[in-house]
Amino acid sequence: MANRRPTRLTSSTFASVGTRSASLLAVLCAVAAFAGAIVVARDRSGTDRSAAPGVQATVDPSVPGAPAATPSPLPASPSPATTPSGVTTSAGPSPREAGYRPTTAPPTHAPASPAQPRSPAPSPTKAPASPTPPGPVTRVYEAESGANEFGGGAQPSGCATCSGGADVRWVGYGGTLQINGVVSTAGGSAALTISYVNGDSTRWCLISIDGGNGNWVSFPSTGGWTAVGSVTLSVGLRAGTNRFLFAFNRGWCPDFDAFSVRDPA
Repeated sequence: MANRRPTRLTSSTFASVGTRSASLLAVLCAVAAFAGAIVVARDRSGTDRSAAPGVQATVDPSVPGAPAATPSPLPASPSPATTPSGVTTSAGPSPREAGYRPTTAPPTHAPASPAQPRSPAPSPTKAPASPTPPGPVTRVYEAESGANEFGGGAQPSGCATCSGGADVRWVGYGGTLQINGVVSTAGGSAALTISYVNGDSTRWCLISIDGGNGNWVSFPSTGGWTAVGSVTLSVGLRAGTNRFLFAFNRGWCPDFDAFSVRDPA
C-alpha cells in the first residue's frame, strides 16, 4: 500500500472555511431575529393563542426583547358562609351559574310504591243448612202400662204372644181402659193401630179421645185367644198429650195388647 502524503493547509483553504462560517452565522442571526419577532407578537396579544384554554403563556426571559413575565393573579377563594345551624359551607357558584347542565333528564314517573302484602284469601263459609222439617214419628203405648187407668173390673193379664207379655182383659159391661200420655208434636190427624186378641166373633168397642164424643170400632175375630190381630183408624189429636178411653156398657170389648200412634209431625 502506498503511503499518503499529509494535506497542506494553504491560505486558500482558510479562506474557504471562513466563507462558509460567515454564511452559517448569517443563517443563525436570521433565525434569531425571526424568533424575536414571534415573542414580541405574543407579548402584544397578552396570551398564547396556541396554548390550551385557561393556561397562561409564559415568556422566556432568555429571549432578547421579551418583556418580563408577570404572574397572573389567582382567583380569590370564596368566603365561607355560615348557615343558621352553625355549619360552615363554601358559597361557590351555583350549578346554573357555572354552566352546569344535568346529563340525565329527571324521572317522569313516580317511584313505584312498595308491594302491599297479600291478605290471605278468606275461607268459604257454608250457608247454614235449612232445618229439616220433622217427619212422622211412631210411638207405641202398652195397654198394661202402669201409666194407664183401669176401671170397672178391667185389669192386666199375662199373654205369651202379646208384645209386652201381657194384655188388658174384661173391658166392657162397666169395665174401662184409659190410655194416658199419648203425645202429638203439632196435632192433627194421626193413624192409630190397635193390637188385640179376640177368640170370639166380631166385637165392638167405643173409643173417646180427650173426653169427646165416642166412635164405634169393630174388632174381627183373630182366630183364637192367643192370636194377635190389629186394626188401624184415623183419629184427630191435639198438640201435646192426649188420652184414649175404651168402654162398652152392653157387651165385651176384645183383650187389648198395645196402641201404636203415627204422629205426622
